[in-house]
Order: sequence, then C-alpha cells, then structure tokens
Amino acid sequence: MIDLFSIALEGAASWGIGRLLDAAVDCRCGKSTYGGVDNIDYNQFKCPDCQRALNQYVNATDHTVNRNGSIVSAAISGMHWPSWRNNFKLYYDLDVINSKYEEVVVELELSKFRGHVFERFESIQKPRHEYSYWEDTWIRIGGGSFPDESCNVAIDLKVYNTWGDLLDARRRLMEYTA
Repeated sequence: MIDLFSIALEGAASWGIGRLLDAAVDCRCGKSTYGGVDNIDYNQFKCPDCQRALNQYVNATDHTVNRNGSIVSAAISGMHWPSWRNNFKLYYDLDVINSKYEEVVVELELSKFRGHVFERFESIQKPRHEYSYWEDTWIRIGGGSFPDESCNVAIDLKVYNTWGDLLDARRRLMEYTA
C-alpha cells in the first residue's frame, strides 16, 4: 500500500530545507528592509535609514526533521484550566504527526511572571498512528509549591521530539490569589 501522507510530507521537507526566501523586515523607525534569507537560520539586516541592526530567525517549515530522517510536527491548542483551591489542573489538546511513531515529551512549567519556576512536570505521549490527537488531556499539580503571596503566574506548555528539539510552545498568564 502506498502511503501518500508520508510522500507529501517528505516532499514538503525537501522543498523547505535550506531554501532562500524573500523577506520583509520592519524597523521601529517605520522603514521596511527587503532581502533574501536562508531558511532555518539566523539572519541579520541593517535598516537603511537609522542603521539599527535587525535580527531575525526563520524556519518556514511547520515540521522538524528528526536526526533519524523522520518528520514530526506537533501543535498545542485548547489550553484551559478551572479555578483551583488545593491543586492546579491544566487541560490541553495535542496534535502530533510523526512518520516513525516516535514519542514526544510534553513539559509544563509554572513560574512567577518574570520569576523563578516553582513547579515543573513532564510526560511522554506515544503516538499510535501517523496522525495522533489527544483531546482534553490534563495535568494535575498539587498546590504545595505555589507562592505564598498573590502574583501573576506564567503557564508554559512545550512539546519536544525524542532528541529534545522544541516542536511547539504556548504561554498563558493567570492571576494567582494566595
């Protein structure tokens, strides 16, 4: 049987990797700079008016090519949480497209906004199909490590491939009342 989905992904990967792309970069002074940039690379421009350096990172493909040649893509959506008293329960949806059915690692970090991380959790999701979808997956964290004072809390949810390459990340803020 021919796997058309994998063929399409492999074609997309070979097209996007290492290509030169046309780009427009806007400076704070209002001037736009146009030029070619390399895909999957840091690019530097200089504003023709104010001479300010404009740094930019480009990755025009929505997937990562793993070190073993497989292609993986992940997307986090639907992050939400009910209010809590003695524990925190985060719900999220996760889409994973992986040509080799390799695991992905989901990492949750809770921190004071612009402060230290006070809670961290990791779990492994094992795709069972070429396209796997987890709906309303949840992570529960006890409230024992939460700050003693009220503050703004950053909720960071990240997905990594087997080798630790970041595939997707989402950040939400909430007001925490002690």
